[in-house]
This record gives sequence, C-alpha cells and structure tokens, in this order.
Amino acid sequence: MLVQVTLLIALVSALHAMLGAAWLPVSDPDVWWVAAAGREMLATQRVPTQNMFSFVEPTRPWIMHEWLLGPVYAWGLSKLGPAFFVLVATATLAVGLWLIAYTLLSRAAHQLAASLLLGVSTLFFLRRLQTARPSCVSLLFPLLLSMLSFGTTFGPARLVGCILCEWVWANVHGSFPIGIVLLVAAALDQPRDRPLRLLAALGAATVTLVNPYGVALHGFVWNYFWGRAGIYREIHNAIPEFSSMWQAWGSLITWPEVLGFGCIALMASAAACQARYRWRGLICLALLVAAARQARHLELAGLVSCLLLVPWADAWVATWSAPAAIDARFRRRTMLWLLGPTYALSLGVLLLAGVQRRPDAWLSPEYAFLGSLSGVADSARLYVPFRSAGLAIWYGYPRGIRVFYDPRNDCYSVSTLRAFAALGKHDDSGEARQKARQILDETHTDSVLIPATHRLKATLATAPEWQLRAQLPGYLFQRRLRSSLLSYASPAP
Repeated sequence: MLVQVTLLIALVSALHAMLGAAWLPVSDPDVWWVAAAGREMLATQRVPTQNMFSFVEPTRPWIMHEWLLGPVYAWGLSKLGPAFFVLVATATLAVGLWLIAYTLLSRAAHQLAASLLLGVSTLFFLRRLQTARPSCVSLLFPLLLSMLSFGTTFGPARLVGCILCEWVWANVHGSFPIGIVLLVAAALDQPRDRPLRLLAALGAATVTLVNPYGVALHGFVWNYFWGRAGIYREIHNAIPEFSSMWQAWGSLITWPEVLGFGCIALMASAAACQARYRWRGLICLALLVAAARQARHLELAGLVSCLLLVPWADAWVATWSAPAAIDARFRRRTMLWLLGPTYALSLGVLLLAGVQRRPDAWLSPEYAFLGSLSGVADSARLYVPFRSAGLAIWYGYPRGIRVFYDPRNDCYSVSTLRAFAALGKHDDSGEARQKARQILDETHTDSVLIPATHRLKATLATAPEWQLRAQLPGYLFQRRLRSSLLSYASPAP
C-alpha cells in the first residue's frame, strides 16, 4: 500500500510540475540576453569577451560561461518566438524526470526504496527543471553523471560518457566543478574499477580547460563561489539566489523546501554513519551545506542525493519484513505509470497553448510595459528595470539601443550595480529623487522605460529635462535635449 501511495505522490507532483513548465508564460530574465549573445556569436563567429549590451560599461570584460547555449537559444527564439523557451523548459523537465526515474528504478532492489525516493525527489525538488534558464538546464548534467559514475560497474564507455558530459557542462554553465566532485566521490565509494573511475575524474577535470576562456573560466567560477570581493560580493548580497536559505526565506525558500531539505539531511546523516555508505552520505551532506549557503543549490542537492542514497534506502527498507523486490515488470510499469501521463499532459498543453495563444501571450504579464519599446529611439541609452533588461537587449540591440544594466551582473563594476540599485529603490524622498536624476545625468541616460509602479515615474514626471512620450503599455520618458553619447567610465570596484 505504501508503494502505491508514494508512486501516486510522485505522479501528481510530476504532473503539477509539467503543467507549470508547459503552460506558464516565459518569465525568466536570463534567457533573453543568452539568446542575444548567441545571435552576435552567429553573426561574428566569436564568443563574447566584453560587455557589449550596456552603454555604461560597454568594454568591461565578460566571461559568458553559458556560451554553448547562446546560438541554440538565438536560433530557437528567431524561429519560434518566446514559445521556444517553453519548449526548452518542457523538454528539460521531461529529460530530468526520465533520468530520475530510470536511475532509481534500475539501481534500487526494493519497490519501497525506489518509490520513496521518487516521491521525495518529485515532491520537493523539481522547481528548477521547469525553466529554460541555463542554471536550470545544467541540472541535467549532475543527474546524468550520477547515473553514469555511481554504478556497480564502470567500463570504457562510461568513462568516455563522463568526460564528455563534464566537457559539455563546463561550456553550458559554471556549476561544472560539482561534476568533478561527484566523480571523485564515486571513485572513493566504489572499490571496483577504482583506477578507471579516478581516470574519469582526472580526464573530466582536464577537459574543463577546453573552453573559449581557458583557465580564466575557473577563476571566474571560484570568485562566484566565494563571493568575497568586488562585484561578486555585491551579487551575493543583492541577488536572493546567492543568499543563504534563511536569508531567502519567503522568496525562494518556504516550508516545502525546508521539509525537503530536512528529509535529505536525515537520510544523508544516517548513511554517513555507516561505513558502507559513508562517502555517499558525506557528499550529500556537502551538497546540503552548499544549498544552505546558497539557496539556488537546493534542488541540485536534493535530486542528486536521492540518486546517491539508493543503496542506503535499500538497506533501510530491507530491515522491514519481506519488502517486495523490483523486477523488470515493475520497472516497466512504473516508468509507464509515471512518464506516460506526464508526457501526454505536456504534449496536450503545448498543443492547446499553441492554438489559443497569440505570440505575445507567451510572455509573462510583467513584460507588458515593454510593448512601448518600439517608441524608443534608435541608438538610445535606455534604462529599464532589472528583470526586463534582457528582453530589451534582444529586441533593442539590433537598433543600436543599449541598456544601463542587465541580469548578467558579473560584467559590471560595483559602482554601476549600486547606481542601478539606487534607481530602483522605493524611496520617494526629495533626496532620493535628486540622487536618481543625478545618476541619469552622469551616465548620459536619455531614455527610461518603466511600468506604472516604478518609483522613477514620479521622479521624472516633475523633472523639467524629461518628457513623457508614452504611458501605455509602459511609461516612456525621453530627455527633451538628448545628451551627447559620450562614454561613461565607472570607477573601478
């Protein structure tokens, strides 16, 4: 009975996640600038090395660690419009569900162990598999590496697969060092074929150097991880995803996430107390520590831990009286039971949305004010809010429009980040309004496109040097006498 209940929980959770991935409009702020960079890569045949989308710091160095996705996103967005990102999100979740279910059902010996881990993984940790954001798409790599590296046998084919997976991961997202950690942990955990497993870890570490930025990419990842200096410290302080779980409470972290964290912590602690499962338990606990430090790692820690703790769960279930074993029939039936309705739902929802939606309806309503972007003059120096800057880059860059700041974050100086943050603060005092106008003057910003709720609306409405040009769907302000397009050099961090 418990097996059926946990499998039902897994099915309902998977259906709910798939409904969100296939139906919700695109709201992620990162996919747009990734596509815009990919479009420039296709045009120039070069990977970007400078911040080219901003008028404030156009030549500041930029390491695009997601570069491999750029051309793919550019092609898909050009051909299919915003619906492409919904397709990517749906495909990411579909592949992730298959990797989770296949690994658990092929590794577990007992039905209850597999069903419990399926229930935990799908109930608490599917959120980041529901978008096309590079950090979310990259979650597929640790799932694949966990499946390949922690098996009881490890031959040449798996060695090549692990190295290839790590190389692609290193060129898709900066979280790739986790893969090397997983491979080393697998070698320590599995005495059989250990030399080959260590060779896979060494080969995987080596191929991460094969990227457009060389060893500089590793320094970039290190700075992002520690966040102790310069722009990286500011990012950790300003972006909720980089804050701790308790600091992210109420936004990224709520009670379901805490409950999932607690479940994994209990299982990992129990595994670490037993010599046979110690390395698996310790790596899971390390991932949980990383998640506690940076909330964005919670889903990675939860999903990978569910896959790694299969042997411990089997041993725990075996202490019960006569647990049912997994056979080929149960495995096929469960895969069909879980994935069949989920994939059918995704196909049906996508077809329904494709028939009912207009092209602009694939966008989240929060982007509605950007409909006034067509009124922005060519070659404008444009301020738009943080979450909307990527979309403004995609549609505005070909017209020569450059933005003040955008969600890439790391290719800006500390002073620019702080100036941009000051423009968005909810402070209507006279001093704050004067400071905002000063920042816009010093940076030679000549256009401002904001929603009706933005604080700059009141600031610019009474400023004699600014003129309201449009107010539906977005408030577009332009300077009465446009500033000269002198470059603005921000001081070093």
